[in-house]
Amino acid sequence: MTFLRAFPTDLKRTGPRQLTGRLVPYDEPAWVVDELADGPDIYQEGFRPGAFSRQANTTEKGVLSRIGLIHSHDGGVGYLGPFTALREGSDGLYGEAAILRSRAGDVDDLLDSGVRELSIEFHLPQKDHTEVDGPGIRWRTRAHLHQVALEPKGAYSSAQVLAYRARLDEQAQEQAETESAEAEVARQLEVEAAARRRRWEELAGRAEVEAARQAEMIKSFGVTKPGGFGSLAR
Repeated sequence: MTFLRAFPTDLKRTGPRQLTGRLVPYDEPAWVVDELADGPDIYQEGFRPGAFSRQANTTEKGVLSRIGLIHSHDGGVGYLGPFTALREGSDGLYGEAAILRSRAGDVDDLLDSGVRELSIEFHLPQKDHTEVDGPGIRWRTRAHLHQVALEPKGAYSSAQVLAYRARLDEQAQEQAETESAEAEVARQLEVEAAARRRRWEELAGRAEVEAARQAEMIKSFGVTKPGGFGSLAR
């Protein structure tokens, strides 16, 4: 599964066509949301130092150049250039990207207009590369970086995730209130049904008493219908 995360960063021009910045912070948990087939998964996540060490320490040719810097927001300008270096720091993963000559002006314009957040796309090699601590934070101990996007606002900033979570909580509250109202209606119907049953049982009991009394009159006086006592008086 591929994940998207965004982090505020401080990108610097470290050469005529070179950008350097922290791509991923370490030991800093943040709220994230993953859209799954059975619904959203909202939780806290963080990266441990060394999570991207395999790529940062690789000597294999072409590994880093396959990680691209892009700009895709609102159509974007597309591919900006490859990464030429990754460095593991105690506080995060740092990277250097070489901007294509044809995109240098676009990148300058984006940076000058305040576009400085980065969104990363990554996957987890194996399930056991995640540790969950007592508070339930999922710490990624190993991950594989695919690409980095330069964005005006991250795809999954904490504020957006918390707002989304608040909307879900509001929907859950509305659902709970609806269910409570439906339960109250059902309770009232049950009370009314119980009252009708009691009334029916009361009437049935009175009918049994009356039937017994009629049977006793028939046995004693031969009376079989209302007004029969008048014939006895005559």
